[in-house]
Amino acid sequence: MVCLLSLTLVLGCSSTEESTKTAISKRFEAAIPQGEASDRVLAYLDSQRIEHSQYLRQTKDGNVILAVIRDKSQFNVVRTDFGISFQFDGQNRLIRYEIKPQYTGP
Repeated sequence: MVCLLSLTLVLGCSSTEESTKTAISKRFEAAIPQGEASDRVLAYLDSQRIEHSQYLRQTKDGNVILAVIRDKSQFNVVRTDFGISFQFDGQNRLIRYEIKPQYTGP
């Protein structure tokens, strides 16, 4: 799965962007089910070496963990990273996550 994700990040076109987003989503669905505790989400992100914030309580978006999967491509003029926002309820249980592309370039 990591090879597939890396390959799609390298290719960097619009249809690839959507397939990469789908691959990330499937990866999280399998590993981090809804209702998962925040410490388990942090442990998973650490185990996958995904950059992330600490557990942030009572932000304007509620309780969240913010993460980013970086585009490793060296050949794209515009790099597409994927930002992920994990949102939690008052009992520190995962409610949902949202994946958004983030563009970096000239």
